[in-house]
Amino acid sequence: MEEIALLAGLAFAINKTVSVIKAAANKDVNGAVTQVVVWVVGFIAIMLAAHAQLTETLVIPGLSQQLGSLDWPSLLLIAWILGGTGSFAFDSKKAIDGSDKAAEPSLLKSRTTTTATPPAA
Repeated sequence: MEEIALLAGLAFAINKTVSVIKAAANKDVNGAVTQVVVWVVGFIAIMLAAHAQLTETLVIPGLSQQLGSLDWPSLLLIAWILGGTGSFAFDSKKAIDGSDKAAEPSLLKSRTTTTATPPAA
């Protein structure tokens, strides 16, 4: 059963990776950069957790080894899965809750477009 959770997380990470590629292709820099920042911060957090006495013995569901005994590619994979899964869950909540009560500001400043002011009559 834990393997299914790990595979589902991998599927969510793949889905978010495709979303980043789509955002980059459509010049949505904010969307692409935001997700990349999630993965980078996630990797830093997982690396810290793997080397901290408090969490080094933690076993991630779907794995049999303790966090502190994993190599860096495994930690990178875990960060990719957790970041993608968290973002997928956040996007799902936004899709269900149309009220935008939990709105967050953009990571990057939004591009403003200037419109020409019509001449005074």
